[in-house]
Amino acid sequence: MRILSLIDDLTATDRLAAEHGSAIYIEYGGKKILFDTGASDKVIVNAERMLLDLGKLDAVVISHNHTGHIGGLAHLLAKFPSLTIYAKRAAANDFYKGAAFFRFRMSESAAFFKRYADNFVLFENFQEIFPGLYLMTDESADGSHRPDNRRFFEKESGKFKRDEFKHEVFMLLMRTQDEKDGCVVISPCSHLGVPECLETARLNFPHSPIRGTVAGFRLSVGGKKLTVKRDFLESNARRVADLTNYTVYACHSAGKLGYEALKPMMGDQLQYLRAGEEIIF
Repeated sequence: MRILSLIDDLTATDRLAAEHGSAIYIEYGGKKILFDTGASDKVIVNAERMLLDLGKLDAVVISHNHTGHIGGLAHLLAKFPSLTIYAKRAAANDFYKGAAFFRFRMSESAAFFKRYADNFVLFENFQEIFPGLYLMTDESADGSHRPDNRRFFEKESGKFKRDEFKHEVFMLLMRTQDEKDGCVVISPCSHLGVPECLETARLNFPHSPIRGTVAGFRLSVGGKKLTVKRDFLESNARRVADLTNYTVYACHSAGKLGYEALKPMMGDQLQYLRAGEEIIF
C-alpha cells in the first residue's frame, strides 16, 4: 500500500504547489485511487511534476463537497473525461459557509453532479469499492460537537439549514486479506472528528487494529489561528491515543498551528504528511 500526498496546505519542496485543500494518491491491491482533488488545477500540476499519470486512475473518491476537496475535479474531468468518481449521495447538493446573513457557496453545485452523472457512483452509506477498501462515515454524528461546524450550511429546497456533514466519508484500507493484520484509516478533513472516524472503524472491524492514520484535525483555518480550545485539543489527543498505538499523520485542516499544538500532547506518535511525501504500509 502506497499513500502519497499530492495536494496539501504544506509542501515538502518548493517544486510543488500548495493550497488549502487535499488530494491523496493511493496505490492499493493493484488499483490506483485519488482521494480528493484539491481546490484547483494544481492537482494536475503536482501530479505531472511527480510523474504520476492521473489518466490511469481506477477511481476518484470525494470525501465531501467542499471546494478544497472537490475543486480540482472539473479540471480532471476536462483532461480525463472517463474517470469514475465515488461520493456519498448527500454530497450532490449546495453547501455554504458564513454567519448571519452573509453566506457563500463553497462547493460544486447540485447541477455539477447532474452534468457528470455518468461519471459518478453515488452511494448512501458503507461502501466497498475494491476488495479491502471501504468508504465509511460516522452515521451517528451530526457534526454539532465540533465548535467550527456551526459556520457551515446546506441549501435545500431554497432554504438554509445546518450542515450535518452527512456528505463526508473517510477511507479504510485493510493491510492484507486477514483483518487481524490491521487497517489504515484516511480522513482528509474530518468535520465529523478524527476520534469519531477511528471509533467507527473499530466498531465495524473490531478485530482489525488501526495501524496507521492520515487525518485532517480541523484545528486551523488559513494558518492564522487555532479554531478550537485547549481542552478540545487534549480530548482529541487522548481519544486518538486510546484508539491506536501507531503513527498518526496530520494533514490539510490540521494546519501548521494545529500540528504544533498537538505535537507536545502526542509526541512521536504524531507526524505531518506534506505534499510530496509518501507512506508505505
